Amino acid sequence: MIMAEPDVDYVAFFDKNKEIITQAGNFQNNLGLPASDDPKIVLTDRHRRIYNVSRPIYDDTRKVAGYIAAGFPTMSYHKALEDDKRNIVVTWGLALLTVLIASYFILGRIIRPLEKVKTAMMKIGDGDLTEIIPVSSRDEIGVIARECNAMAMKLAQTYHNLSDVNQKLTEINERKSEFLSTAAHDLRTPLTLIGGFAETLSNKNLNLSGAQKDKYLDIIASETKKMAKFISDYLDITKIENGMHLPVMAKINPEAVAREAAAEFDFESAKVIFAIRSEPAVAKVTADGEMLERVLRNLIDNALKYAPQNTAVTLEITRRGRDTVFSVSDSGMGIPDDLKEKIFEKFFSANRVNAPKKQGTGLGLAIVRSIVQLHGGTIHVEDNPPRGSRFVFTIPDIK
Repeated sequence: MIMAEPDVDYVAFFDKNKEIITQAGNFQNNLGLPASDDPKIVLTDRHRRIYNVSRPIYDDTRKVAGYIAAGFPTMSYHKALEDDKRNIVVTWGLALLTVLIASYFILGRIIRPLEKVKTAMMKIGDGDLTEIIPVSSRDEIGVIARECNAMAMKLAQTYHNLSDVNQKLTEINERKSEFLSTAAHDLRTPLTLIGGFAETLSNKNLNLSGAQKDKYLDIIASETKKMAKFISDYLDITKIENGMHLPVMAKINPEAVAREAAAEFDFESAKVIFAIRSEPAVAKVTADGEMLERVLRNLIDNALKYAPQNTAVTLEITRRGRDTVFSVSDSGMGIPDDLKEKIFEKFFSANRVNAPKKQGTGLGLAIVRSIVQLHGGTIHVEDNPPRGSRFVFTIPDIK
């Protein structure tokens, strides 16, 4: 039964003198009895290693009656050891691979968000304040990302505010340059005339008659008025555009305002027939009376510049839905289609095209448009068949 075990190579019995009595298996006599206290592995052939052990056999008196020896092939143990080593290597290899994979994912969860934070901060540093860090975790990196996003939003808002301020400063600077350029151009002529005639009047060597002196003084007074009007108009439109001059709304009679505006003109001397036509239904309009009067005065003055003698200038007041519609028409040269928008720009004047009776400041129609827009209305110019122009503006009814 013992030899049936695959892990037993041989079994041998010895007498007390260590002479072999019997054996079973692959015992080799030249091996002799292995020492019981010194078991050893013996190479029995080129391939087989045998682990030999022996133990004494005692009789009833506790004397040595003989010995038993057994041999166990170590091949299976070596194989087991090799298998164990291989298993250990594989196990450690798998463990190391698992650690590396886990480290990759763990470090990835840390490094990738940090890379996103780094990339976003570099873009923000380059001026791209719209960059948002796409990190939604609740850990420390998530906190950093949210703080960076909040900082970017604040910087963007600050940048936007500074851009608005810079834009306003640029506009102010442009207006200043525009004013200086226009003032230098438009005031040069009257200043030159005033200076020239004043010098002439002060020249004692000239024997000027009283009529000549009066003529020169009239020219000086006229040019002075032109300069004063230019400066006044420019200051007025600047205040309106900057929101410094807001309308004081009230219920007023539009026909009465129109007659007050017309009262400042001498139509008889201009040889122009002026008429006001108002529908009975237009009894009241909500507007700033002084501003509305100035709009009508500027439009009447503009019409008189272009109206030929013995022609009509007509101011009409009608009702269209909730709007009160004002129109001032003349029979002058008319305005080309490509100029019908430009004439409302500052310092643009159609008089440079059609040679009017007298020149203006180039601000009258710009002031008209600004005031109408302050009232929530619109203004445009259209043809007045068979000849001339009609300026039409609306004032909406405000309850």
